[in-house]
Amino acid sequence: MDWKNYKFQIALLLIILSSVLIVYKSFQQIPYVIAYQAFYHKDYNNSAKWFYRLLRRPGTLEEYIHYYLAESYFQLGSYDLAVAEYEKLSQKFPAGRFDLEIKKQRYFCYRGLYQLKKMSCAEILFIIKLFYNENKIVDALEAVNYLSLRLDITRAQLRETIYYRALCNLFLRNFETAKADLYRMLRWPGYNISSLFYLATLHRTIDEFYPAINYYQKVYRIAPGGSLADDALYWTGFCYENLRNYPAAHKYYLKLAAAYPYSNFADDCWWRVGIYYYRLGHYRTANYYFCSGFARQPGKDISAELAYFAAKSFRKLNNLPQREYYLKATAKYYFSAFYGKRAVEVLGSTENIKPIIVPTKKIKINSANFNFFVKNKLYRDAEKELLYIRQGIKPEQRVSIDPMVATLAFSAQKYNDCIKVMAPHLQKTWSNKEPAPASWWALSFPRGYWEIVLKYSSKYKVDPYFVLAVLREESLFNPEIVSSARAIGLMQIIPETGHNLFTVLHWRNFDRKKLFDPEINIQLGIIYLSRLLKEYKGNIYYTLCAYNAGPQALKKWTRHREQNDDIDEFIERIPFGETRMYVKRVMNTYLTYKMIYESGINPKYFKVN
Repeated sequence: MDWKNYKFQIALLLIILSSVLIVYKSFQQIPYVIAYQAFYHKDYNNSAKWFYRLLRRPGTLEEYIHYYLAESYFQLGSYDLAVAEYEKLSQKFPAGRFDLEIKKQRYFCYRGLYQLKKMSCAEILFIIKLFYNENKIVDALEAVNYLSLRLDITRAQLRETIYYRALCNLFLRNFETAKADLYRMLRWPGYNISSLFYLATLHRTIDEFYPAINYYQKVYRIAPGGSLADDALYWTGFCYENLRNYPAAHKYYLKLAAAYPYSNFADDCWWRVGIYYYRLGHYRTANYYFCSGFARQPGKDISAELAYFAAKSFRKLNNLPQREYYLKATAKYYFSAFYGKRAVEVLGSTENIKPIIVPTKKIKINSANFNFFVKNKLYRDAEKELLYIRQGIKPEQRVSIDPMVATLAFSAQKYNDCIKVMAPHLQKTWSNKEPAPASWWALSFPRGYWEIVLKYSSKYKVDPYFVLAVLREESLFNPEIVSSARAIGLMQIIPETGHNLFTVLHWRNFDRKKLFDPEINIQLGIIYLSRLLKEYKGNIYYTLCAYNAGPQALKKWTRHREQNDDIDEFIERIPFGETRMYVKRVMNTYLTYKMIYESGINPKYFKVN
């Protein structure tokens, strides 16, 4: 027998076997892709049929097949079948990829079947915490109201349930109900300090500042070394400031800055005292507080404001060398903040605002499931698989895998997840003055819903990057979000405003549910922005004030605006703290978008595949 011919036959046999294996795998994988597409196109009958067939030969995708089969049953309203499938999944894969999702979906299934008694009190309490942390307050409150009536609930569980009921009602502005629960909690050991603090917060929210001060002071007296002590001091000062008792407010601010120098509130205390004296025209005193705060709180976000207004106060004192020094420091080290970009504008140079770029590091993921999902453009599943892999990695090492998670979220049009994953990494590089890969910028500031934004912004003559900035700061690109003020969707349209715009546009059949549609929401938001820009002659700052607080509020604020006020002083004179911060946040995001996509960085880095 010829040895060469024998080797050729063996090689040929191996090739045939490998080809058969590839074809066999593809026969397994193609039905999964079909079932997946059916599911995400909301054809749940077909997706259930396909996933059920796939269970005969599940392979490495078994966990995903069980999950999507259960989800298909759930969407079809077959809660009993869905529960059975969730139970199988949790038994086969304890602490698996979908552990939290299974717990939540089991709750919804049992609720739909009116069989919540099959879940233990501990399980429902866990679900309440999940809903609350995910900002699903209405669902959390519904679960709380059910659990508080259970006869088998323990005393400790009942107290924790009432605690979450108070927090949910406080968030939803059901103040009387929240107040009753908080007063009840005052008598419970372990809850008295938190109940005092939230009672104070409740009174502060409804502008009852004297009762709020009383409760905050009690919190500080009971636990001066506790985790809420610096919060209590800060909000006491804040309440006095709203009562225009500025000496008392400054006393508490400076006490906090001295006693808790590393508190998150310390830098804001220096800023509030400094800006008060600046508004009065006491520039030397203001300069002392700005410079003191800047020296004690380097690296904090508010340091940009302290440094920038230190420069402005030096200008008022005609100390031009010091003014230039602080402006350059603001521009160089705090370009990520609004006042960092304003400093660049004042200096008349864009040299400092461009970020330093380093190449993106490529990593390889050794996971058959992940590679299959990416190859077939199943980005949602690829993201889930990568998040599961990420759990086994140390937090300090996740910086190598998070850009890939964010890229997959971007590809799946889950822009809010994209920002949540990447923004902390980018913020860390800003704080440490380190360079960041260009892709981090694009993933932290994505052009979400770009085709819709471009279509309507060009039609109504609004800068598309201005629209993106509003989208990002209003909703973080989450189309399903509802605020406590009932604003809905991507651009946080209030139903009354939406109804008025429908009437003006001669659209019929207004329904608040239509505001959850991304295209309708963005179009209405752009139309409203366009009208405001025309009314205020292109003044972006006025437009943002009116968009957030309403045109009537802006009218009051501009009525007494001094002629010599520059735009920085106007912003800092806005009485509503929420609107003041909103204007700075949106303008900072707007300038960042312009920097990334128009002037700052090579666009080739931003092709997110």
